[in-house]
Amino acid sequence: MTLTARQIVEARAPQLAGSDRLQDYLSIATSQTSEAYGANYQLAIALLCLHMMETDRRNSPGPIISRSEGQLSIGYGWSGVYGELASTHWGNQLLDLKKRVSIGFRNRMVCR
Repeated sequence: MTLTARQIVEARAPQLAGSDRLQDYLSIATSQTSEAYGANYQLAIALLCLHMMETDRRNSPGPIISRSEGQLSIGYGWSGVYGELASTHWGNQLLDLKKRVSIGFRNRMVCR
């Protein structure tokens, strides 16, 4: 039996599944998730949805990535290859799934 993204969210994070904005997050996650995940497509949607809900719940601009002293300046943001995804438990699970599925580009050379 294949679970839907909603059912996965409800099973994995019941505290977030009660949100009245869950359907909005699921819609956004669906539009940003590739079907290349195959049998794990619904899981990928759920993990991205949970990641977005968690980052919005934190309401954080990200970690401090730069500082200055003269006229005070602090920069926030995400760095690294995976940036924001690596900032939550759910995002890290999605990154692990992505590695296992190994979604990538394939180059084809056409000779004429």
